[in-house]
Amino acid sequence: MRTNVPMPRVAPSALPALLVACAGGCSAPLDWDRPQDPAPSGPGYLRRYKESHFRALGAHFRGGLTGDTFHARLADARVLYLGDHHADVHLHARMLDLLAELDQAGIDYHLGLECIGVQDEPAVGRFLAGECDLDALVAELRARWSDTWLAADDVDSAFYRELLLHARRRRRPAFALEPTPRLPLFERDQVIARTVLRRARQHPHALVVVVIGETHLLGFGQLVKRVGLPHVAIGANLSTALRASAARTTFTAEHRFAESESGVLFALPFEPAP
Repeated sequence: MRTNVPMPRVAPSALPALLVACAGGCSAPLDWDRPQDPAPSGPGYLRRYKESHFRALGAHFRGGLTGDTFHARLADARVLYLGDHHADVHLHARMLDLLAELDQAGIDYHLGLECIGVQDEPAVGRFLAGECDLDALVAELRARWSDTWLAADDVDSAFYRELLLHARRRRRPAFALEPTPRLPLFERDQVIARTVLRRARQHPHALVVVVIGETHLLGFGQLVKRVGLPHVAIGANLSTALRASAARTTFTAEHRFAESESGVLFALPFEPAP
C-alpha cells in the first residue's frame, strides 16, 4: 500500500484515539511488544494501520484448501480480493496465473484496480477498446499524475501494465477503486468499499476481482467488512504469528491454499519471509 498524501500533524498522545475513530470503532490497543507486521516501515500512523491488519489475520491456520474447495468457494463469492504487495514480482506472477485460470474456467469478472485513478477511467476505457496503445496510455496518465503506478520506480510497474494488457486481451472491464492522487489514508477505505459495492450491484452476475494493498483488507481498513458481500480473500504476506503457526500445521500436496483463522487464504507453498 503506497501512500502519497501526507497525514495532518497530530500530537502523539492523540494518535491512538484518532486511529480508533477513523477505523470505525476498533477499540483494542495494539501490543507493540509483540509486533505481527513482518516488515514494519513508514511513518507511525502507517505502521499502526498495517500492524492492525496483520493482527486481525489471527494467530493460527485452520488448515488447507484444495483447488476444488477453492473453486467451490469462488462459485459462491461476489468479490475476490487479491491482497497486493506492490513490489513483489513473485506474488504478481501468481496473480496473473490466477486471472488466467478464471478465464479458462469461463468466469465473468471485472477488475477493480488500485493502480489507476477514477480520473483515468476514460483513458483506460479507450485503451481497453483498442483506441490507443499502452505507451500512449502511460504517457497520458503520467502527464496527469507523475506518480502513476504504471511508470513508478518503487513498485512493480510492469505488473500493473500487464493487468491492463490482460484485461484488454480478455475483454475484461477494468475500473479504478479511488481517485489519484490518493485521499488521506483513513478516508480511502470507505470510498473503495462504496466503489466495489456499486460495481457488484451494477453487475450482479459478475465476480468483482479487487487488486488492493493487502493491509486494506482487515484491521483498521476493514475493507472486507465494509463491503460485506460473500467473498474470497487472498493475502500476500504472513504475519509473524501465522508464519510460526505454519511450521506447526500440516499441509499436503493436494492443498493449494492455507486458511487463516480470519478466513484469509495464503497460496502454498509459502514465500520466504521478507
